[in-house]
Amino acid sequence: MAPLKVLIAGAGISGPAAVYWLSRLPSGAAITVVERTQAARPGGHQIDIRGHGITVMQRMGLEATMRANAVREEGTCLVRADDKPVAALPAAPMDAARNNRQGITTEFEMMRGTMCKVLMDAAEGQATYRYGVHVTAMEEDTTGVAVTLSDGTSQRFDLVVGADGQGSGVRQLMLGEDAPSVYHPIGLYIAYFDIPRREGDRNWFTFYLAPGRRIINMRGGDRDTHQVMLSVAARNPNTATLAALLQGRAPVDEVKRAWAELYRGAGWHADRIADCLLDEGSTGNFYTHELAQVRMDAWHTSRVALVGDAGWAPTPFTGIGSTIALVGVYVLAGELARNTGEDGTVHVPAALGAYDERVRPYVTEAQNRLPKDGFNKGFFPPETRLGIWILQTLLAIVVWTRLDRLLPWFASDEIDWVLPDYPELGS
Repeated sequence: MAPLKVLIAGAGISGPAAVYWLSRLPSGAAITVVERTQAARPGGHQIDIRGHGITVMQRMGLEATMRANAVREEGTCLVRADDKPVAALPAAPMDAARNNRQGITTEFEMMRGTMCKVLMDAAEGQATYRYGVHVTAMEEDTTGVAVTLSDGTSQRFDLVVGADGQGSGVRQLMLGEDAPSVYHPIGLYIAYFDIPRREGDRNWFTFYLAPGRRIINMRGGDRDTHQVMLSVAARNPNTATLAALLQGRAPVDEVKRAWAELYRGAGWHADRIADCLLDEGSTGNFYTHELAQVRMDAWHTSRVALVGDAGWAPTPFTGIGSTIALVGVYVLAGELARNTGEDGTVHVPAALGAYDERVRPYVTEAQNRLPKDGFNKGFFPPETRLGIWILQTLLAIVVWTRLDRLLPWFASDEIDWVLPDYPELGS
């Protein structure tokens, strides 16, 4: 039998990981990866690997490489407006006996671009990468998928894997134009960007709560720049301007100005951050959007499968987005291998159904780490200075009494789900 002919859309985390595992199918695989950017994306902020993702990484033989490329971060710290720590959780080694449990700062912190490169290097030569193109049409039948790309070329594949992120074009084509929205906003707007590092900046993942349901996160690790993440609740009435600009796809400078106005005078490093947003050239890797989870009843058809954020987008507030991406592609490849006949025929529809059924409880539990209504209701993020003080006091008590070791919120991957073994992949 000829090897399985696979198209992967997206060269982020899920795409290269899928190349690695699909190349190990008993039938073999002829893999093409398409990516709409003009080259591999070197940027992006810090991400990590936790729980079952660590096990998958170890089965890929990448633990030593991941450690060698890790960002060195001392821990996680909540601060007051005067920069004094309220509660600090130092980084701690993973506990293999407790589901690879780690703290908020992990042993496997890594810049997104670095992790992508590590994954691509691990499967070097196993796929053809085509940059600057994306899928524009798909026509599926019982034996395969006819795919048209943005450069006008067409080709037929046995399997299409959508690994193209939260705004997945493959997902949209799979569902059709009239399908109900799968986006479920969680009530937060968020912006990520870098600013110049300066003397005195902490080598910690630092949080600051500002009145008006605003949050500032800063982390530098051992890098020359500081990563900033601004979050503001949709319940804050001042987000109306920002929301309108995002919806209207306004120029980046206008969006940055709106973020600066939202945070000017908020305390701590807010004015410094606002100044950087208004100073052309002082911010890099800028990206902003309304946070939403992707929730779907099925991540597949008979010949198309979605993985990572294209299928479930748990949001950064669940803490395990990269982990679920690694787990998802591993299970997808494992079920394809398990559904390969003695003659080398891969029973793709059966494998995709098994993949969905196997990984869904894990993804659902991860998504449910957020409240049912997201941040559209409830106490967090706090609205008032009193609310902030109450939360600061509670967290200080939790850390001082070491209750953080018992509470799931402080854990990495305390999800009651068993990662399958797939000897068919040699793992």
